[in-house]
Amino acid sequence: MSRRQANGIWVEDGLLCAKRGIVVAWTFHVVASGQRRLLAGILQVLENQQVAIYSFSGMVEDDGWFVTATVESPEDDRRYCIAALLYGLEDVHTMSVSEASN
Repeated sequence: MSRRQANGIWVEDGLLCAKRGIVVAWTFHVVASGQRRLLAGILQVLENQQVAIYSFSGMVEDDGWFVTATVESPEDDRRYCIAALLYGLEDVHTMSVSEASN
């Protein structure tokens, strides 16, 4: 049985476990045109929503920014609020969310 700790949450055999039950993990994919404060804005949204950031990456190409963030929270409904806030950031063209694979 493999077990490790990620952002204060124990991950055991591919399942995310917290002291109070299952933790939901989502991956957000954001595509935006070049904006120098985009990454800071995304991180601010995630911090304000009080979710654990499991991974965060950004890449710049000719078409713009491509950002992926995987977060964890014990509240399943939190993803809708985060998605709306991310989509509302300046210069965001598309935003999608999927359940994170463990």
